[in-house]
Amino acid sequence: KRQVSTQSTGVRVVQYKEPKHFLHLFNCRLFVHSSASFCSDSRLYVVYGVTAYGVRAVQLRNVSASMLCSNFSFVLISANKCFVWFGKHSNKFEKEFIEKNVDQWLKQTFIYTEAIVQGEVVGNEQKKEDPKKLEGPTTPLALVKIQEGEETEEFWSTIKGKKVYPLKDKPFRIQPRLFQITIGSGAVEAHEIFNFCQDDLASDDVFLLDCWDVIYLWIGKMCAENEKKAGLQTAVDYANKIRDLDSSRKNLQKIDALVVVEGSEPLNFSCWFGSFEPDKKNNPEKEVVEAKLDAPVWKAIDLLNEYSRTYTYEELVNGKYPPGINVSQKETYLSDEDFESLFKMNKEQFQKLSPWKKTDLKKKLRLF
Repeated sequence: KRQVSTQSTGVRVVQYKEPKHFLHLFNCRLFVHSSASFCSDSRLYVVYGVTAYGVRAVQLRNVSASMLCSNFSFVLISANKCFVWFGKHSNKFEKEFIEKNVDQWLKQTFIYTEAIVQGEVVGNEQKKEDPKKLEGPTTPLALVKIQEGEETEEFWSTIKGKKVYPLKDKPFRIQPRLFQITIGSGAVEAHEIFNFCQDDLASDDVFLLDCWDVIYLWIGKMCAENEKKAGLQTAVDYANKIRDLDSSRKNLQKIDALVVVEGSEPLNFSCWFGSFEPDKKNNPEKEVVEAKLDAPVWKAIDLLNEYSRTYTYEELVNGKYPPGINVSQKETYLSDEDFESLFKMNKEQFQKLSPWKKTDLKKKLRLF
C-alpha cells in the first residue's frame, strides 16, 4: 500500500486563477460546467485561452447568439448534434483544445447519469433531496464544424435565433489589459491585473480596460467619488497619450474613453472576459440575465467635465454639485463674473489675500 506523507500540503485554488502546475494536471482537458443550465435543451460552451495549458471550456448560463464572440471558439450541443463554431480570430490553442476533446462532447462522457440537487439547510440539519435524473443521448452526437460567417439556419435555430454579437468588425485578435485604479496614499496608482476574470472587478473600485481601439472605465457601485473622478481623468489621459506611445495605434483616428457601470455592462465590454455573468453579484437567485450589446455607456470626458465646469452661487450654497469637487475651494467653481460680483474683486486679487482673510470672506458668503 502506498503511504501518504504527513508533509503533504493543501493548496486553495481559485477558479480562473489556477496556477500553471495545477492546469497541467488536466492535460488540456479543463471543463467548467454550469449546473443551472445542466438540463436545458441545448448547452453552449466558450473555449478560450492564450496558451496550450491555459485553454478551458466554460459552459455559459445563457444560450444565445449574442454570447458568440469573434475572438473565441464555441461548442453548441443540442439533442442530436454538436456544433463547433470557430470565431475568425480564435487561436491555434483553442482549435487544438477542441480537436483533442471533441470526442468528449460527441459522446458526452463528461455528463453524469445523476446529479445531486443541493439540499436546503434547515437549522443545523441538511434537508436531502432525491437525485435528479438527467436524460443523456444513447448514441454519439453528429459533429458539425462551422467557420464564422458560414452559419446554417439549423445552427441559428439551435442557438435560439440570429443576433448581433461583439467584435465582429475587429481586424485582428486583440489582447486586452486590465488596470485597477486606486488612491492609496493620496496619489493615483494603476496596477495591472494579469490573467484577469470577472471576479477581479471589485464593487468598491474602478478599473480601466484597454481594448486597443477603445478604453473602458468600469465603475463599481460602491466606489468612492474621489476614485471615480481619478478614474475618469486617468481614462481620458490614457486614451489621449497611448497612440503616441504605441506604434500599432498611430493610424487610429481616435481612441474613445467610455464609461460602463457595474451591473449594466454591454457585450462589447463583457466579451473580453471570456465568460461573464451579467449582474453576477446582485443576482443571488442565479437567474439567467442576458447582456445587451447596446447597454448604456458614457464618454469619460463628458462625465469628467461635470467636476470642472462652473456652478452658480445658488448651486454651490445648496450643495447641487458632484460629491467629487474640492469643497474646501468652492469659490474656484464660480464663473469670473459671479466671483467678482460676490467678492468685489477678481480671482487673482483674491489669491493674494492672507489665508485668514480668504476664510473670513468665504464664511460670510457661506462658501466655507
